[in-house]
Amino acid sequence: MSESTSHNVLVVTYWSFNDALVQAYTLPYVREIKKLLPKGSTIDLVTLEPNHTEIENLRKLKDPDFNILAFPYSSFGVRTIFKLSKIIKQLKHRAIEKKVKTIHCWCTPGGAIGYLIHRKTGIRLVLDSFEPHAESMVENGTWTKGGLPFKLLFRLEKKQAQAAEHLIGLTSKMRDYSSSNYNVDPKHFYVKPACTDLHLFSKNKYPNIRHELGILPEDVVCVYAGKVGGIYLDDEIFIFWKICNSLFDSFKVIFLTNYDDDAFEAKLMQHNLSKDLFVKRFVPHKEVPLHLAQANFALNPVRPVPTKRYCTSIKDGEYWAMGLPVVITKGISDDSQLIEESQAGVVIQDLSYDGLTAAANAIKSLLSSRVDYQERCRVLADKHRNINHQIPIYATIYSK
Repeated sequence: MSESTSHNVLVVTYWSFNDALVQAYTLPYVREIKKLLPKGSTIDLVTLEPNHTEIENLRKLKDPDFNILAFPYSSFGVRTIFKLSKIIKQLKHRAIEKKVKTIHCWCTPGGAIGYLIHRKTGIRLVLDSFEPHAESMVENGTWTKGGLPFKLLFRLEKKQAQAAEHLIGLTSKMRDYSSSNYNVDPKHFYVKPACTDLHLFSKNKYPNIRHELGILPEDVVCVYAGKVGGIYLDDEIFIFWKICNSLFDSFKVIFLTNYDDDAFEAKLMQHNLSKDLFVKRFVPHKEVPLHLAQANFALNPVRPVPTKRYCTSIKDGEYWAMGLPVVITKGISDDSQLIEESQAGVVIQDLSYDGLTAAANAIKSLLSSRVDYQERCRVLADKHRNINHQIPIYATIYSK
């Protein structure tokens, strides 16, 4: 295969290789892209790793579909600019050397790197999972609107949108946001929510390991795979669990997280919760379905800030595919509306104690009803989160 007919791709993320955002959210599509490329084409995958050990480990990892280019991670900000400039310089030289034809970026921090390489090389730019990250960081209190990180990323988001040949939004509303906030009306715009491998996330595939986890057969189990604070709620999560514990005769929580143990125990003390109520684990993504299969319902406590209507949540598709009704905050992507309309879970209408109590009562009522909520959830997963439905987008972008 000659260099003129091969189609080499540089995929840019701002995440660690072992993060679920790479494993579940990026790699399935990278593998689909590889299938669409001419024989002899290569894909380089850029990841940002928390420490040198991870980088060294990834250098030994071989995958038939892509090469891993791992660099040190730094949170987006002023101090990071100098580090990123070195990464961008290295990637620019590699892109030129390998005659890369497409720079394909996931989310806008990764898109910022991709855009700067595009500007230096002229290589076509594809933006995937495009969402308003800069404004979201202000809304959740991490950045300020007058701060340099916000100003820099917001400007780069606008530049990305202007430069991209193809733009893949997480919801249809992102086209309107791009028009009103970036003054860009994308010519080639697609909608692709965070999808799920429905074969991997299937409740019937996994054994009952409740006994091993210290969970009784009669326990009603809430599962939450995520973090505390930042883009997620904080104390409200523990208040909700405390209310559930008082409502259900026998209640447990499977908490899949890397949340600091000391901080976790401080929260339990603050809210007068017993540690025995919880199964707290941080597991590889491949083990997540097994743990979801032990639950009766799931929690997705995304902080309901305005920009979340333009985003999507990986965990909702995974929860639905496992037949789990979801308790979710309002105004999240299209998911809150889908859950409310299909009665496949509960939408928390407000974050007061009364609002959380109402949500807990509503999920208890749904679980005790004769409604086949598991089937409703699986229908949602198949219709709105089936990864196979999104492949035509990539076929269009990488067609001859």
